[in-house]
This record gives sequence, C-alpha cells and structure tokens, in this order.
Amino acid sequence: MNLYYNIAEQIMNVTTRSKFSPYMNPFSQFFMSQLWESGFPEATVGPVASNFEPDKYGSIVHFSSLSFLGEGFKQLPYDLAVNARAVQIHTEQGIAAGVTVMTPDKQSYFISANNVVVSAGAFETARLLLYSGIEGRAIGHYLTHHTHLEFKFKTSPMREDLPEIGPVFIMLPQTESRPYQFVVGVKVQTLEPTAELEVGGGVFGKVEPRFENRVSLNPLLKDDYGVPMLQVDFSHSEQDEAVKIQMVDAVHTLASVMGAETEPLITPTVVPGGDFHEAGTCRMGDDPDTSATDRFGQIHGVHGLYVADNSVLPTTGGTNPTLTTVALAIRTADHIARQLRGND
Repeated sequence: MNLYYNIAEQIMNVTTRSKFSPYMNPFSQFFMSQLWESGFPEATVGPVASNFEPDKYGSIVHFSSLSFLGEGFKQLPYDLAVNARAVQIHTEQGIAAGVTVMTPDKQSYFISANNVVVSAGAFETARLLLYSGIEGRAIGHYLTHHTHLEFKFKTSPMREDLPEIGPVFIMLPQTESRPYQFVVGVKVQTLEPTAELEVGGGVFGKVEPRFENRVSLNPLLKDDYGVPMLQVDFSHSEQDEAVKIQMVDAVHTLASVMGAETEPLITPTVVPGGDFHEAGTCRMGDDPDTSATDRFGQIHGVHGLYVADNSVLPTTGGTNPTLTTVALAIRTADHIARQLRGND
C-alpha cells in the first residue's frame, strides 16, 4: 500500500514535513513541545489535504473528489452524467453488465459496462447492492464508525513564554496502547495583560466491527426513484464502551499536562456517525462469509463489479479513513487497468 499512499498524498496535496503547512509555526511548536515532554512523544502537526502554496487563482485549494475528475480528464476524455441517479446494478451469469440510471424527471436509461465501480459511501453503496440483488452474506453488515467526543478547556500560560501567534492543529495518533486519536486546536482569547487560551478538539475512538451492526432495506419506505430506504441497526459493544471511558480519562490527562485551569468540558457527538466516517458495510477480505469484496475491491463471485469507498474498510480504528480509502481506490483502478491490459 505504500505506493498508493504516496500517490494519494501527492494528488490530494497532503501536507507533510516537506510540504508547506500554516500549522508548522512556533506557536504550534510550543504546544507540541509541551506534549512531548509530558508523555505524548507522538504528537505532531496534523496533516491536511490542501494546497497552501500561492497559485494562479490566488487562493487555497482544498481537496475534493472533483480534483480527481479533473486529473482524470487530463489523461483521457470521458463522459460524465450529471443529475443521474443510479438505481440498479445489472449482472449476467456472474459478470457485471451495466447500470440503470434515472434522470430527475424519472426517465430510465441503461448504461452498458464491463466494469462497474460503486463509490457511494457505506450507506448508499450497500443500499444499491442490496436492491440490485447482489448476493453476499457480509453486504450491509459489519457497520462501524468512530466514537467521538469533543472537549474544550482554558489555560493561561505565561505571556513571555509564548512565541508569535499562529494557527494550531495538532494530532495525537492512535497507538497500540491507545485505541483513539486526538486532534487539538488552540484559540487565543486574550494576550494582554495576561494570556488566556481555549484549547479544544476531538477524540475519535475505535469501534469494534460486528456482524449484527448492519444496514438493510426497508420495504415500507421508498425514495422518489422507487428504491427502498435503509434501516440501520447499530449498537456499541462492551469493548466500545470501555474505549469511551479511556477517551474521557485521556482528555483529563491532556488537560492536566496543558495546564487547564478548570475541569475540561466533554461532550459526545449527538448520534453515532456524526463525523460521516461510517465504514465496513462492504468490507474487503479473502473469506466470502465475512467479507463482501476481495482485496482489490471486487465483489466476491461477480467479475467486474467493484466497490471503492469507505464501505470496503474492515475497520477504521480512531483515524480519519479518507487517505486509506483514496489509496485503496487508486489501487483498485490500477488493478482494473492491468486486467484490461491483460497483465493479470
């Protein structure tokens, strides 16, 4: 995967130590040093998928999937259907055959294709596969996401200790002993006559992937295109709840080492999935009984039908899954290209 991570980081303009980021500044360094000296040696400037270098448009460019559409068009022209809703995938004798799409005025069209790649997210991809009658015991199951806590507290370091002010985005990555990840920011409330700062951020915890956490079709509710709506069955396990307790304790530890003046205010997200990092409903693996796709994202038993989004991830841990999802999608595209060239 290293090759595909490198390609993804390059195309997405992910900031690294060798690529400019406004978060690499003395003010941010002050807080990272504070964390390094207090038992958090893995604290680092958080990477972001944005191009901060001046360009001909004179603005910062943040990554989106539109960037890939543009990059692809540089290579070869292609047709792009907009305002078209995919409603059903078709197969013939275990081989992908195409997709039925509908326009907003409900006109139906069939698009023939030898390879079909579904990339609609953990909910909509599973919904489309289930409605299309694609067989697979794991399709729709093993739904996972992050537990997510938000926190904030105030601190007042010595004014003379603070360097020049700059934006702060610090990440404490997940480790083997810590099944969660921190992201930390600092807001300056006042500097004179004394410094008053608000430290805030989020903690993202690992959620155990379990078969019983799933999405399924609700035959009683359909959308405007006639496709059944989804029913979501999800609960946290005892292990997930234990991770939540660890996350709360870790916030208190972080607040202590950063000089919090009061107890940190900790709030959970309103509902599971509030960070839009849900995954797992078409997880990849070698066993068709416990996975929906093979290691290249191809649906078990259906040649030419691929999935390329968060749904293929067997687990996300406490990390943002976007880079891994993009890297896997590039790997899947590379695999399809090799297949078309007859090299595999």
